[in-house]
Amino acid sequence: MVEPVRRVDSEPAAVDAVEANELSDEADGSERRNRRDIRMMSYEEAMARPVEVGDATADGGEAQLSGEEVASFMDHHLDEMYELCIEKEIRRENELGTVTIDLAIRGKDGMVLGTTIDPGRRRFKKCLEDYLEDVRFPTFASPRMGARYRFHAG
Repeated sequence: MVEPVRRVDSEPAAVDAVEANELSDEADGSERRNRRDIRMMSYEEAMARPVEVGDATADGGEAQLSGEEVASFMDHHLDEMYELCIEKEIRRENELGTVTIDLAIRGKDGMVLGTTIDPGRRRFKKCLEDYLEDVRFPTFASPRMGARYRFHAG
């Protein structure tokens, strides 16, 4: 049984206006790049990358998804994550307990840039990472944001 823990922690994006990051350059290089062209990083790596902030005087440039929006989006995908990844891990008799997923999400297209998942074995974490590579959150004005989603599997 999997139950979402209705707590999502949002963190403001760490930004650096010195130069645009490689991720923006890669994504802007074509109209629609295949998600697999950009390597999934850890949450920590993705959040440490500099981002182009643009005109900091413009209104609404730092808007992000609310914790409730992130939780609702992830709750919507929880059944599919359960079928693809969580159920297999439970059948292997690996107790997961409360699983924490830290997400770095890009604002302009809702792409998950990086994720760190704990606890779990490598195969379980890779399964969830592969799933999250293909999901798209709603877009938002800020260049990037961090969020934490938790659910209980047991």
